[in-house]
Parts: sequence; structure tokens; C-alpha cells
Amino acid sequence: MINELYALAEALPSGIEATEWHRQLKELKKVSDKTPCFKIWLSEDVAVYAIEEIREPEKMAFLRKWEPSNGDSFPAFNLPPLSKYADAKKEKDKRKQQTKPFEKWLNGKVLFNFADFEKWQSDTVNHWDKKATDKLERVLHSLPKQLREKNPGNTPTNAIWGLIERLEKITVPQFRAALDRHIITKLGAGENVKTLLKFLSSDKQVSVILDVQDWQKFSYPVAHEKSIVWLNEVLNNAEIKTPKKSASDASAPIPLDALLDAFGEKFSGAGEPMPEVKLPGKLAGVKLRSMFHDHRCQCRYNRIDDDSYPISRENRAKFKKALEWLKEPERQGKTWGLSDIDEIIFAYPSIIPPSPPKFAALLGASSGEEENDERSSALFASIAEDVIKSLAGLAPEAKPQDVQIFAIRKMDRARSKVVFYRNYTTERLIQAATDWQKACQNIPPVSFRVWADKLPKKNNPNNTDGDKVDEKSKPEIVEPQTPKPLQVAKVVNRIWKMSGELAAEPKKTPKKMQYYQGLELMLDDRLATRDSYLLHTLIDNSRGLIVYLGNLLHGGRVLPNSSRELRESYLYLLPVLGLFLFRQKIYKETYMESLPYLIGQMLKVSDELHALYCKIVRNDDVPPQLVGNSLLVSALETPAQALAQLAPRLNPYISWAKQYRTKKIEETGKESWRAGWYLSLYEQRAANINLEKIARFNDLEKAQLFVGYLAAFPQKEKTADAAPKTEA
Repeated sequence: MINELYALAEALPSGIEATEWHRQLKELKKVSDKTPCFKIWLSEDVAVYAIEEIREPEKMAFLRKWEPSNGDSFPAFNLPPLSKYADAKKEKDKRKQQTKPFEKWLNGKVLFNFADFEKWQSDTVNHWDKKATDKLERVLHSLPKQLREKNPGNTPTNAIWGLIERLEKITVPQFRAALDRHIITKLGAGENVKTLLKFLSSDKQVSVILDVQDWQKFSYPVAHEKSIVWLNEVLNNAEIKTPKKSASDASAPIPLDALLDAFGEKFSGAGEPMPEVKLPGKLAGVKLRSMFHDHRCQCRYNRIDDDSYPISRENRAKFKKALEWLKEPERQGKTWGLSDIDEIIFAYPSIIPPSPPKFAALLGASSGEEENDERSSALFASIAEDVIKSLAGLAPEAKPQDVQIFAIRKMDRARSKVVFYRNYTTERLIQAATDWQKACQNIPPVSFRVWADKLPKKNNPNNTDGDKVDEKSKPEIVEPQTPKPLQVAKVVNRIWKMSGELAAEPKKTPKKMQYYQGLELMLDDRLATRDSYLLHTLIDNSRGLIVYLGNLLHGGRVLPNSSRELRESYLYLLPVLGLFLFRQKIYKETYMESLPYLIGQMLKVSDELHALYCKIVRNDDVPPQLVGNSLLVSALETPAQALAQLAPRLNPYISWAKQYRTKKIEETGKESWRAGWYLSLYEQRAANINLEKIARFNDLEKAQLFVGYLAAFPQKEKTADAAPKTEA
């Protein structure tokens, strides 16, 4: 990641300021119901004055903890659970049983009963083991003492200094007793019940931050942005005063050329670990570079640790500052975004304006939160237009020439890796965005009838028969949309059943296409072999979805609006197929006359004729599968055999249509002209199909068949005895 951040660090001085956080001053975890954070207020006499839960993420954004060693931090740290059961073997089962009242109290289903709480408490052993006590001794006394030594002789003008003075007056057992005393007193009085129960019931370590109750005398409390900034200055100033180790100070002999770091700066800070930056999603803390000496691959050039890629202390701080600036929340969608919960995309220009264009959003990166409705999110075309306007509005000297793009993925619990890195000119990015839209529009007109609102739970969630629909819920016509590059992997990887359900949960679905490969589809033209693999995967995984969509839509029914994955797939599937065809120079003006496309259209005509017959003759009793739909999968592998089976199956409906088309019926949905129109469409397509030329289809031809099966009939086609009407 070092090389990826070097260009950014060079761009930052041009009017961009970023806080240089000390490498040991680390961000706190995001707060949630599962990972709460509590503030413990200490009074002047070192009693626990109050315990409150920090709920707002924005309050946590500026909080940091000094963590010189793994697990030990100040003034925020992880507090060991307050209660354990005497019988360790039965502790897990007993806790599960005993915490049931806590769940009811916290959910508000049962009023808190102090007598029941005392009974629960009597079954626990209220002490910390030696491991917990030793940790708190370091956190409450050793670390504050070390912090004092970093700023000797200064008077306590900050709340953190006041907190250190109070901790010197209290032992770990006294701190525990103060906690117990406060909790029992408040719960007995029925005060702050929910917060204290949540604090007490956790069987894991609890995230806490210490503060002083009378913070007004220090101007700001400990948990305040200015206090954390002050702590950062203390740590940075102490490091400046500390003699720097040069490469020659290391225990092992170092070649003379290592006296300069990889970027030509004087090397210092030998033996120090690389800084860590906390990234959004599940990436958590990511080191700028791993230098773990047990990774023997570093020894290939007979160097290890710092020697393998020396970076000076100043450059380490500069790169860390650059990455922290890049991933700030206000730049979400501009310079960064999540492609998945464990993968993040960064995109930044070589010259960074005060408000960077939405490069990350253009690529399809999101905030990581699930969108309720993909149709409400910004379309690719509108984002591309915004980016182009933003670049065009910059002065010539402020206009960037290049855009750096890189992706980091969490490989396992401990490791993260840069999986994609490219440098593109802004002109190339703009042209690629334009070509991307054109490629995804390489399909004929297609539309879907979809319920505008989700149906009530009492109704059929799949809504396959269209009955029992809420009066307020009406069908709407939607058309496919251009996907963003990072969204393509989701469409390709999802495996569908013919029932319109996923064959596996999204988390368990094999990722045959990685998210960053969508960027390669947009920005690289040289990966034809990979295109073949991805298209083959898409055809195999989505054939069940095509069968499901065709059967519903050709039967006159409406698509449900109950699944985010389903909505995303029917909006993006055909544009992705058009994209792969476009990259192979197969354009819609040509393939709409091809054999696979015509067979797809024949199956669609067969479905709609069958559905019209059932609507009129069988009183709208449409079978579970229409005649053309039943042969779709067979047509992919053995098209000649599928057409041979279609003819006898369709004969009864063709004979009926020849009679019905002359009746001049105009009732909505039962118009007689439809029968003549379907016959005309069927005959025209059958006349253009040469059975002798039909062989097995390759993946590109299967894609054309899929598009033909769902595409609307051409507007110009009409029957001789009917009005020029069309139906999708």
C-alpha cells in the first residue's frame, strides 16, 4: 500500500490539510447495539459519579485511545466483564439461562425487578481474575505514568492530566468497589436502569472511556475532540524529542544504501512497527505494510523487517495521514467507498481540489449500508455527468491529469491486501465511462411490470398469481439500468433457481468474479479470455432467473418487489449481457437478426400466445409453466431438438389463434387482434430460421438467446388485419 499512498501524500500539500495522528493513537470501534461504548465519570473524590452509553457515531468519530502495546490503552480501554459464575464449566449454560431476565428488562417486555436482580447477582462471583487485574493495573496506573513522563513539568491544564491525578489515588480493587457501589445504588433507586443493565450483562469485554465529572475546570472533558488533539500533540512532541535511531543503530549489519529510505529520505525509526489505520466495514485496523519477520518471503533479497523496504519515520507518518484523510466520512463516494463489507475502493486525482469529484461513486462504491431501493440511488449516467462537469469546471492549472484507483480486501482475520491498483488519465476515465454506458445499452428495448410497493405480509410474498394485491400497490413499468462497475460481480456471482430464489445465501455464494474485476471490464480492453470465463459463469448462474422472469412476464403477471437481490438482478442482468456482447464487437443492430436471438423471440411469442389462450379459453387459468418457457433450457444446449418439440406443442394454440383473430373482440386483455399479431410474429421468425444451420450454441449465442427471450417485439411489426399495437 506504500506505493499507492505516495502519490496521494505528494498531492495533499496543495491546499489540503490533514491531522497527523500519532501512530499509537488509534480510533475506537464503531458503536452499535452489539458493540456499545460507555463513559465512566469519576468525581473529585474518585467515586463513580455516572455511567452513560455513547450512542451517537458522530461522537465516537473524534475519540481515540493511546495504545502503545496491543490490548493496553488509555483513556479508553476494554473493561473485563464484571461478573463470572463460580462453576466455570457450567458458566456458559448458566449465564444463558440467567440473562433471560436481562433481555426482557432491556426489551421493555417486563418491568425491572431489583429483587430478581439481587438473586441473579448472588449466583455470580464479583471479582476479576489475576489476568484482568494485571491488565487494569497497567491501564489505570502504568500507562498514565508513562504519559506523564512524556510531558514532564507541565501543570495539569487538560482533563486528561486531571484524570491521571485521580487514578493515582485509587487501586484496582477500589476502582472495582466504586463501580459495584454505583451500580447497586442506582439500580436500587430505579435510575438509569437500561444503561446499567446493558453495561453489566455483557459476558465479553466492554468498551469504556474514563472522564472527570468536574471537567469545567479544565475547559473540556476527556471525551472531547480538543482533549484528543492535545494528547496527540503530547505524543508527537515526545517523539520529536526522542533520539531517532538510524539504520546503523540496528542490531544486524545494514548495507550503506539502506541509510536512505525507499523514497530517498534519511532513514530513521528502525525497528518501529508500521502505522495502522482503521478503515470502514470489516477491514478494521490495516497496517500500511506488513513487516512480520516470520514471513520468510521477505528474505528473498537477504533482507528482513525494516531492511526489506525501509521507510523513514517521517514518511510513515505522512502516508498514514494521507490514508486517514482519504477515508474521512465526508469524502465517502468521492475518494472512497465499500464494494463489499470486507473490500474498500479508493480513487483520487493527482491534483486534489477542495471538493473531489465523485470518482468512487462512479465506480459503484457505496457506504456499506444496504440500499432500500436501488432505483432510488443515483444512476450511472447522472454520476458520470456530474464527474465530467466537476472536472470541466476546474481551472487548467487545477485540473488533474491522472486518477489513482486501488482496492484493499481483507484476506483473513489478520491480513489485508491491495488487490487492484491502476493509474488512469482523466480523459481515459471519462471515455471509459462513456463507452461503458454505450456497451450496457447494447440491448433492444426491454421492460418489466413490477409492483411499486412491497406487499403486506398476509399476501403471497412472491405474488406469482397477481391476486390479493393491496389497493394502494400498483404495477409500474421499469426498464433495465446501466450498472456501475462494482455492481457487476453481484450479478455474475448470484446463482438462481427457476423459482426466482437464490440457490445460496449471498455470504455463502462462491465469488467467481471479484468486485475489482468490474473495474477491469470498464477500464481495460485487453482481457478477452477473462470475459469468456465471466460470461460463462453468468450464463450458468442466471439461467434459472431468465426462466423465472420470462414465465411471469409473458404470462401477464407482475414481478414481486420483495427481494433486493432480485430487483438488482433484473435491472442489471440484460445490460451486463449486452456489455459482454459489445466487448466482443457483437452489436444489437447485428445480433437482433441472428439465429439465437430469433429463437429466443419465438419462445417468447409461444409463451404469450399460450397465455392469451389460457386467459380466454381457460378463464385465466394459466399453468405453472408456459410452453416456450418449458423449452428455454433445452434450447440453450440443443436448439434444433427444442424447436422440433415446440411445433407439436404449439399446434393447438396456433389453430385456435387462426379462428379467434377474426372475431373482432376489443375487450381489454382479450383483443382478437393479439392472436393475429402473435401468429404473424411467429411466422416471420420461423421463416428466418434454417434448421440445418443450428448447432450447439456457445456462450455468446446463449446470451443473445436470453436477450431475445426477454426483449420487446419490434415496434414496426403488425398484422395486416390489426391496429399497429405492440406489447412488451
